[in-house]
Amino acid sequence: MRRVLITGATSFVGISLVSHLEKIGVDVHVVVRPTTDLSRFTVFGVNPVIHVHEFNHNGGGVESLAAQLKDSDPDLIIHLAGYYVRDHSMSEVEQLVNDNILFGVQLLDAMRSANIKKFVTAGSYFQFYNSEECRPINLYAAAKQAFGDIVGYYQDAYDFRAICLVIFDTYGPLDWRPRLMAAIRKAQNTGTKLPLPAENLPIDMLYIDDLCSAFEIAANHVCSEEFNLKNFYYSVASGNDVKLNELINTFIELGKRSISLDWGAYPAQSPIVENLWNGPILPEWRARTKLVEGVKKFIEEYDGH
Repeated sequence: MRRVLITGATSFVGISLVSHLEKIGVDVHVVVRPTTDLSRFTVFGVNPVIHVHEFNHNGGGVESLAAQLKDSDPDLIIHLAGYYVRDHSMSEVEQLVNDNILFGVQLLDAMRSANIKKFVTAGSYFQFYNSEECRPINLYAAAKQAFGDIVGYYQDAYDFRAICLVIFDTYGPLDWRPRLMAAIRKAQNTGTKLPLPAENLPIDMLYIDDLCSAFEIAANHVCSEEFNLKNFYYSVASGNDVKLNELINTFIELGKRSISLDWGAYPAQSPIVENLWNGPILPEWRARTKLVEGVKKFIEEYDGH
């Protein structure tokens, strides 16, 4: 891996991956919109080569994107850009389709034009609702699945090498997202009640360093002259799959203080994922960070800021 181009690089996963790859000596390029806030690159101390692309949902712009790919000449593309919403409104349909399908297809065709055929992207366990086979839980997951099918076309028609890492829940240092781990620690520190749905919801928490390692390994797979992986979708489950109440108990034990819990304060989002996807694990990768270790790191970082 000499040079990588990443989309979605200002997301938490994206910017963490930029940092990881820069540290191992990879030349990192990123594609951003003209309106993208680049300040997080400074916060994370990263310095990728930035390419500004004006996304055009009417079909234009593929030629300019292809030209940028030819100029940057990456060994592969890591495509993380997308738009997530659990329960969409009618006003969000267009953005879900544009960001999760259309832009990805434009990128794939720009890659075809630039003769770049190595591709790694991210999927969601929401694509596999209580099933080993594809069964999207919402429109976001359905859009991700549709895009995966399109990638399959480029694999068959143009000999693309592609891997999709199916991601569960992630956490780690400098995570600015208002996610579950931050809500738990905030309630523990302040003594305020933590509103929660049902106690028995399954959850798989993957430390961000392990996810970045998975992307590095996936990139090495598609760049290998002996690429022989048979699947497109590979799980990056942490092996730390627990129930929600078990995760909270870990915070209580490590944080050495109780948490006021308000179970059933709001209904669990419907439909409920009762069984997390148990697909094939990415070859040569395993999560290294145990839940206790990861929560301890999270508490130290959260309290330090």
